[in-house]
Amino acid sequence: MEIIEPLREEIKQGPWKSATTISTIAVQAEPHTRIVIAMLKSIGYVELRIDEMKPKLLEIGKDLAETSHLLNSHTDLFSRLMSKQQQVEELLTRAHDLVSQQTEQDDVVVYEAMADGLSIAWRELSRQLELRGYILIDTYAFYELAQRHEQLNNHTNSLLHRALGASEASNSSQISSQPSDVAGIVRATQQAINELIGITASAVDIGSNIISQIRVVGSLADNAERAEEVVDACLTIEKVMLKMAQQWEMIDNFWNAERTKLESIVGTLEAAPSREVESSEHLQAHTNAAEAWLNAAKQTFHTMEVTPDAANQLLEEVKNQKEKLQKLNVSKHKDLSHRHAKLLKDFDGLANSLEEITQLSSKVQQFLQNADSVLNQLNQMAGELIDANAAIAGELGPLAHQKAGALIDEGEHLLSLESNEHVSQKVEVLKVRLTEVERLARERIALAKNSNQKLQAQLSALNSWLKDVAEAFLSHNGHLGDDYSSCVDFLSKHKQFAADVINKEQDVISVLSHSQELAATDRQKMAEFQKKYEQLRHILETRLELGRNFEQVQKFSKELDNSFVTVSNLLSSSNQSNFATHESIGQQIRNIIQLIHETLQQERHLGKT
Repeated sequence: MEIIEPLREEIKQGPWKSATTISTIAVQAEPHTRIVIAMLKSIGYVELRIDEMKPKLLEIGKDLAETSHLLNSHTDLFSRLMSKQQQVEELLTRAHDLVSQQTEQDDVVVYEAMADGLSIAWRELSRQLELRGYILIDTYAFYELAQRHEQLNNHTNSLLHRALGASEASNSSQISSQPSDVAGIVRATQQAINELIGITASAVDIGSNIISQIRVVGSLADNAERAEEVVDACLTIEKVMLKMAQQWEMIDNFWNAERTKLESIVGTLEAAPSREVESSEHLQAHTNAAEAWLNAAKQTFHTMEVTPDAANQLLEEVKNQKEKLQKLNVSKHKDLSHRHAKLLKDFDGLANSLEEITQLSSKVQQFLQNADSVLNQLNQMAGELIDANAAIAGELGPLAHQKAGALIDEGEHLLSLESNEHVSQKVEVLKVRLTEVERLARERIALAKNSNQKLQAQLSALNSWLKDVAEAFLSHNGHLGDDYSSCVDFLSKHKQFAADVINKEQDVISVLSHSQELAATDRQKMAEFQKKYEQLRHILETRLELGRNFEQVQKFSKELDNSFVTVSNLLSSSNQSNFATHESIGQQIRNIIQLIHETLQQERHLGKT
C-alpha cells in the first residue's frame, strides 16, 4: 500500500490575509483499491470535501459473492492503512511544524490552513472507511440471510407441492398414504414456514439498518455523484427485501388455504380401518412400550439439563416413537383409543418443548454473535464521536440506538424465556455502551448548539459593525476633495479604516469557516454578510487606489505651479541681465518646459487609469 504525499497549493491575494489550500491524501492498495480524499479551503469561507474511491464508497455488491469480495478487500485495505498510522502521524506533525517555522504572517495563515486541512482529510478518510466497514459487514449478513431464505423458500415450495399432491389425491378419493406420512408433511411444512418467518423478519431488520447507514455515509462528502450512489445502494437492498417479502406472502397465502384440508386428511386417514387387524394383546404391548419410553424421556427432560445437541437427538427419537404409535390401528379397540390419543398428544407436547429448546439455543447463539458485532460497532462509534461535528453526531446517535436498542429488546425477551448468564452480561454491556454513545452524541450536539449560538452572536455583531460602522463610514467619507489637503485627509481616513478592517479580518474568517455547522437560514444570512463584506473590501480598495492617484495628481499640480513660477522668475530676471547670461537662462527655461511636458504626460496617464 502506498500513501501518496499530500498536495498543497497556496494562493496569496493582495494585502489581505487570504489563502486557498488543497490538502489531499491518496491511498492505493494494488491491484484493485484506490482512495483519494481532498479538502479545499478558501480564505476560511469555503470548505469542500471531495473523495474518489475505487471501488466506490457505497458499492456494496449485488449478491453474497460480490459482497464477500468487497468485504475482504476492504478489511485488507483497512488493516494495511492502520499499519501506516505512525507514518501518517509523522506526516501530520511535520505539516504542523511548518507553521511555527514561518516568519511572515501571511505564510502562517497559509500553512496553518494547509495543516488543518490535511488533518481533517485523514480523519475523514478513517471515518468513511470505518462506516463503510459497518455497511459491508451488515450487507454480508443480509445476503447470507437472503441466500438461506432462497434455499428455505425452495424447500418449502417442495413441501407445499407434496402437500398439494396429497390434497388432490384426497379430492379424487385415491388416498393411499399412512396418516404419519401426511402428518409429517404438515409438520415439516409448518416448521419450514416458521423458520422462513424468522429469516424474513431478521433480513428486513438488517436491510433497514443498512439503508440508514448508507444515508449517513452518503452525507459525508460533497461529491455531485454521491446522491446517485446512495439511491443505487438503497435500491439494491430494497429489491432483495421486496423479493423475500413477495416469496413469503405467496407461501403464506397458499399454506393458509391448504393447511385445513391437510389436517382433515390426517384425521380421515387415522380413522380409516387398517388392512390388517392386529390383536388386542399386540396393540396393548406396543402402546405400553411407547408409554414407558415416553415416561422415561419426560423424566430425562425434567430432571437433567438438556443441551441443544441432546435436545435435537431426543427430538428425533420422539418423532420416530410417535410415528410408530401412529401406525397402530386402535379404531377397533375402544379401550385403547382414548389412551392412544392421549399418548399422541403427550408426544406432541414433548416434541414442542424440545423444539423450543433447540430454537431458543439457536436464537441465543445468534444473539451473542450479533451482540459482539454491535458492541464492536458501538466502540468505534464512541471513538468517532469524540471529535465529530453535530451532523455526524445527529446521525450516529439514532443509528446506535437503532442497532443496539433492537438487540437489547431481543436479549431481554430471551431472558424472559430462560435465564442465561451470557445473555444477561451481553445485555448489560450493550446498555452501558449504548448509553455512552448516546451521551457522547448529545454532548457533541449540545457543544455544536452552543457553538452555533456563539457563531450567531458573532455574526450578529459583524452585521451590526458592517451596517453601523463600515457602511456609515463609506457613506460619510465619499468626497475626494478638490485640493491637496482634502485629498490627504481622504486618504488618511481610508487607510485608518482599512487597518480597522484588517484587524476585523480574523473574526470574519473565524465565523465564515464554521458556516457548515449552522442551520440553512443562518447559512443564508452568513452568505449575505459575506457578499456585503466582499463589496466593502472592493469599495475600500478602489477608494484607496483612487486616493493615492489623486494625491499624486495634486503633487504634480503643485510641482507644475512651482515650475511656472520659476519660469516667470527667470524671464523677469533675463530682462535685467546682460546678453551673456541670456543663453544660460534660455537653456534653464527649456529644461523646465521639458519637465513640465513630462509631468503633464504622467498626469494624463494617471487620469486614464
